[in-house]
Amino acid sequence: MLEANYTGKKKVEVRVNNYKVYTDMPIDFGGESSAPNPFEMFMASFIACQAVFAMSFVEKNNMKKEDFSFRAEPVFDDKGLITKMTTIVKIPSDFPTEKEATFINVLKTCKVGKHLTFEKEILLERAL
Repeated sequence: MLEANYTGKKKVEVRVNNYKVYTDMPIDFGGESSAPNPFEMFMASFIACQAVFAMSFVEKNNMKKEDFSFRAEPVFDDKGLITKMTTIVKIPSDFPTEKEATFINVLKTCKVGKHLTFEKEILLERAL
């Protein structure tokens, strides 16, 4: 269940089942910049989903989660809509090359990403 309530100028408290998350707008848009704006939360849900799916793979293969990090780089059109999202995953230097394709495929199973119609790209970046 999802529920939303106003809690201040442009602040919104969203209940997601038994959890609460908050959004706010930047000061320039009448908010207080006290939390990510709704669009940032949307993008955060995508990269968080990929990270969770990746961690299942990492744990299954007895790797250390701390050796991985995720960064998303959206590309916008002139209307401000995302046309492409590139996820860059920093992997350890000893990550087995033969497991890279499987790892990328695991990230592609993220349900959030399956709902998005813009182009999605996943790049692996080896640690030095």
